[in-house]
Amino acid sequence: HRVRKYVGAFLVALGGQLDALVFTAGIGENSATVRQLVCSGLDGMGLVLDEEKNKSARGLTYVQSQGSRLKIMVVPTNEELSITLQSASLTGMMPEKLTMTKIA
Repeated sequence: HRVRKYVGAFLVALGGQLDALVFTAGIGENSATVRQLVCSGLDGMGLVLDEEKNKSARGLTYVQSQGSRLKIMVVPTNEELSITLQSASLTGMMPEKLTMTKIA
């Protein structure tokens, strides 16, 4: 309930302009139930989850229904890569032109 409340509040604060609602990390990436509970009741704000896509979500994928105004994504995390890149950047060991986009 609390997450859904904040998603709704942020949508209002953003004037309904949202690139995507992204579920990631352990729970967001692996729990169709959590994704369903978060999106439940947000249809009027343009977030409509496709139940079948949600249940079968694996890896990087979109789980919104065809009628959804906004995108809903499941994005796998790579904490080890992020930590490595941030550490390399802080120690000055990362080449200037190397970015997360080029690596991923």
